[in-house]
Amino acid sequence: RPDDDSAYTNLGNYYMNTGDLAAAIGSFETAARLNPRNVATLVNLSMAYNLNSENGKAEKSLRQALETEPGNAAVNFNLGLLMGELGRKEEARGALRRALKTDPQMASAAYNLCVLEAEQSVEDAIHWCKQAAQARPDEPRYGYTLGFYEAKRGNTLGAVHVLEDVIARHPDYRDAYGLLAEVYRARGDAK
Repeated sequence: RPDDDSAYTNLGNYYMNTGDLAAAIGSFETAARLNPRNVATLVNLSMAYNLNSENGKAEKSLRQALETEPGNAAVNFNLGLLMGELGRKEEARGALRRALKTDPQMASAAYNLCVLEAEQSVEDAIHWCKQAAQARPDEPRYGYTLGFYEAKRGNTLGAVHVLEDVIARHPDYRDAYGLLAEVYRARGDAK
């Protein structure tokens, strides 16, 4: 069925998983020509372009997907990541906020927004880190980052509580022990 865009999308996914970016891009481009409103195909095409260092084409593909579904969380998330990678931080913040507006439980969007906001406001960073950590308590990196920014804000007691919780949930997450030791040292608690 040479007119089946989903078959080309699936073939593109296969090629991307095997590392054949040229074949993946070719398959995704064919699928996008057959169905230019298939948002999932356009997102996958943008990812393949990005992996192939064709970020202008990656952005164009995501912008095309946004024309079809402006509130799509996955499209806005990927656009946020791409804009951040390109140093267009305000656009990245806007796209990540739109992703979270659609899907408030998208922890990865909240986490990336946390990191971006930390450059301007530790308070805002903490807000987004809390959202990420609450949405995905199974991901220790989110709690660790929240503890880091709590310590940076000067809330060492809050940092201790967060980091102890991370360690209780993930006893093999070594970075949390190191940061917790630093927080204890900063509090003057050598013991």
